[in-house]
Amino acid sequence: MIASEWEAERDVPLAVLSVMTHGRGAQAAVILEPLAFALRTVDGDSAAVFGQLIESCLADSRAKEIWRDLMSEIRYFFNNPVAEKVREEGRVEGRLEDRAGMTLRILEWRAIPVSEAVRERVLACSDLDQLETWARRAVTAERAEDLFSG
Repeated sequence: MIASEWEAERDVPLAVLSVMTHGRGAQAAVILEPLAFALRTVDGDSAAVFGQLIESCLADSRAKEIWRDLMSEIRYFFNNPVAEKVREEGRVEGRLEDRAGMTLRILEWRAIPVSEAVRERVLACSDLDQLETWARRAVTAERAEDLFSG
């Protein structure tokens, strides 16, 4: 059983086998976490294969849950479907927040009052193109409400 990050990094395939063999019950977290960190030391394609192999081989539901949490929290550079989905959702959410914030800041920098209704509408928008349009309009708008007329 490989339960240290150092051991897992030294022999990632053996650590994968260790998880497949011993990754059940209370000890699951003890061996899953070191392997999750060790996957950073191998190339992205191998890490993705290992990650998918582990997820498909874990029979214990608690171990699967731990593994999925580790995969999403660590945010690997490799293309693991679980981690990639979480990263993509985070990127889209981040772009939406940035664009909405930029639109509101432009109005504020221009000393244009922003009502709560306008603020809520901009922050609730989940369309990047629409937010881009509103940001461009914020540069020349006379009132915050002008964002929405086109």
